Amino acid sequence: MTEEELVTLIRDNKALVIGAIGKYLYSECSEYAEDVFQEVWYRAYRALKNDRFRGDSKPGTWLYTIARNESLRQNEKCASRKERLLAREPEQSVAGHEESILEKMSFDTILQKLPEVYRSVVQFRVEGFAVQEIAQRLGIREGTVKSRLSRARDLVAKMEGVK
Repeated sequence: MTEEELVTLIRDNKALVIGAIGKYLYSECSEYAEDVFQEVWYRAYRALKNDRFRGDSKPGTWLYTIARNESLRQNEKCASRKERLLAREPEQSVAGHEESILEKMSFDTILQKLPEVYRSVVQFRVEGFAVQEIAQRLGIREGTVKSRLSRARDLVAKMEGVK
């Protein structure tokens, strides 16, 4: 891959990568967004240099997946850092705040609690993508998209205490 081709790839897909990072990177980890952005392009460059991009999907789909995975990896790093910090702080009681916390849970918070396989499908659906488009972007069958949407609805209902 020439430098010119890489520049074109970045220019054509920059907004897509930024959008994926914005969707998958937790707001608590937003300070690492630039690091994730750079890591996406570094990983893409390395893969292209070593001929690991198979071409099974469009470059944008491939880059979106890298951005999603890097965002999720950064979320895990943030969570482990936060856990280490909390372990150093004195334990605080949350019993009195439990009810208000549950009431304030937004759709985004509930969405973040869903397993990744369901969360990604739901996010695409909420953004207005058709089942066929979601299947194509994620590289799965339409029936799988439908079943994941159904299971996600069931999990959200359980989280909200609805039977």
